[in-house]
Amino acid sequence: MTDFGLSKAAEVSFGGYLAARVFVAAAGFIGFSSILAIFFIPTSELKRVFLPIESAKNPDVSYSAKTSYIAAVCALPIVLVAAFLYAEGSAAYIVQSSEYSFAESLIRDKAGVVVAVIDDKYYDPEAVEQIYDDAVAKYDDLTRKSHEAIIDSINDTCNKQIANVDAYLDWYYSLTADYERLAQVFTGTIEDGMREQLANRINEGIDAGAIQSQLDELSSGVNDVEEDLKASLAECEIADIPDWLIIDKREMDLESLTTPPEPTSQLLGFKDRMLASFGAGTVGGVIAGKSTAKLLEKPVFKNISSKLATALARRGLLKTASAGVGSLIAPGVGTAGGIAVGVLTDYLFVKADEAMNREAYREEIIAAINESRDEMIAEVEAR
Repeated sequence: MTDFGLSKAAEVSFGGYLAARVFVAAAGFIGFSSILAIFFIPTSELKRVFLPIESAKNPDVSYSAKTSYIAAVCALPIVLVAAFLYAEGSAAYIVQSSEYSFAESLIRDKAGVVVAVIDDKYYDPEAVEQIYDDAVAKYDDLTRKSHEAIIDSINDTCNKQIANVDAYLDWYYSLTADYERLAQVFTGTIEDGMREQLANRINEGIDAGAIQSQLDELSSGVNDVEEDLKASLAECEIADIPDWLIIDKREMDLESLTTPPEPTSQLLGFKDRMLASFGAGTVGGVIAGKSTAKLLEKPVFKNISSKLATALARRGLLKTASAGVGSLIAPGVGTAGGIAVGVLTDYLFVKADEAMNREAYREEIIAAINESRDEMIAEVEAR
């Protein structure tokens, strides 16, 4: 009871606990000192305890000690020890008896405890459920905000790419008098050069790190919710409860409690799905590159590249005689032949192509960007 009282005092005030601890220690010391003081009482004083009361009235008269007093003093400790041993044995018997079991049953019916068992520790199940529900609500809110931010970033990326389509087509249709400079800039095949120009011009001004930052914030927020959940669980742990008072145990798994719900896990996996399906790099770069890759698969890219190859072939700027898209560009080769064809002829060809095909090219490029937009949003919303 003393230890229990001290523990409760510690919960209220640490200063009060220290004062109570000092008081208990002092009381014990004083009591023990009083017992030791018996050994310092003179024999004549001890003898007075066993003398008749008349001896106090006549101190000069010699009296003999009363045998009944001595017997009582010796018998009382023996009786006390015997009574304690009997009570201890009786208590042990009662614990095993049906009456005691009935008492336990009665207490369990009125004050029985249901516990949640997590890693061999007891917790308040209602508190655990409330903690988990609060964590799920936080996960849902975090997922909703991150989902909206990522969708907005994808739309922003694709909208900027669409806004850059005209600039890309302007560049392409302005090449009529500058093939020699273009051949000096390009390396490898015409496809490689056009692929590089397409990626640079379509993705100009796009923030590739925005989505990565949003996913990092989502991951950090998930970790914070998990840590808060574990800290709250520690506060609702039930300690020092007898097993017989427990009427039901609900086994729970810590991993299942700390694992984010499916929508949050799916959104966390968006980064891995994008990188696995497209390639290494930042998620923002992958999203920008996905639209570019979609464009490279479309006929519009092959048509533009093929027409540029034909123009370069007329100028003699290809290593091979064919105008194939895969032909290697040869800077400085055959420029005289190119000049012979004439800038005016190229200009007329290009302007005629622009008048007939530019709007169709533009619509096809925008359709490819929107197609990649839909695919990426579907990845974000994957369930």
